[in-house]
Amino acid sequence: MLTPVSYDSENRFKVKTKEHIKPNLEGELSLTNPNGKMQAKFSLKEGGRLKSLHYKDKAVIADPENSAYSSHFAASILFPFANRIKEGKYTFEGKNFQLESNEKNSANAIHGLVYNKHFQLTNKYSNQDECSISLVYEEQNPPAGFPFAYAVELNYRLTDTAFELVIKVENKSLQNFPFTLGWHPYFVAPNLNDCILEFDSLKRILFNQEQITIGITNGFAPRPFPLKNPHLDDCFVLHDKKVSFKTPDYQIEFNNSNHSKYLQLYSPPNEERIAIEPMTGISDSFNNKKGMKVLNPNEVFVEKWKLNFIN
Repeated sequence: MLTPVSYDSENRFKVKTKEHIKPNLEGELSLTNPNGKMQAKFSLKEGGRLKSLHYKDKAVIADPENSAYSSHFAASILFPFANRIKEGKYTFEGKNFQLESNEKNSANAIHGLVYNKHFQLTNKYSNQDECSISLVYEEQNPPAGFPFAYAVELNYRLTDTAFELVIKVENKSLQNFPFTLGWHPYFVAPNLNDCILEFDSLKRILFNQEQITIGITNGFAPRPFPLKNPHLDDCFVLHDKKVSFKTPDYQIEFNNSNHSKYLQLYSPPNEERIAIEPMTGISDSFNNKKGMKVLNPNEVFVEKWKLNFIN
């Protein structure tokens, strides 16, 4: 049995010797849970993201079929900001910063800074009940728009009936920095009319035409939430953590930490997919401060997202 990744008394990373497992030439790595019911594929060169997830031979999470990763950012880890920052500009602790404007046909910065970073495999663990991998990226040459050193660890775990992602972020710089976290998975949905999405929300985020937050409105989200709209791109403030999604092929319940108070929904045109995205903050969070947190030097922040499969 392989030894799992460990941390010191203050929960900081202790990178251990890599086990005898290697990604392929494309930087992809596969993992199957002990009973073979769940299979996952990861892309280390694309931000350590989950590239696909199957449960009982049914596709659950998969890339959109009609666009490249640079357009859909499927299942990417959104750090240090989720969604967008207006024109890439923000002010933090009295200083002005300019992020790279990387959204197509827009001046906005989108989806953070690690979605295209090369993560390193630091550990693999398995026993008769579960298996997991740990992937780490350390930013040692930060850009001018976010001039802070940090480390991000992704721990993916598969059990008989659950998929879990635990994210640990450590501030390795000498200064505080702002951040939000998000996850951008696309769930396979051959016909949204046959799917049921349920969550509790009393507030919805208002956007302008570029999906930049302009306010928050009161309004009950109906249960089940209507999915007949051919193009969703909405964000809600969760009243509680429970989110469920049922399709003819699989049923899941999200078990998010208390930090993920926002839920982004996006259905790309001409795709049998829907993005159901837990986030700790909303669009333009570095400016409106909604969900934005501050990480102090040497401090570690932990977030967990879990998908429970209902048999």
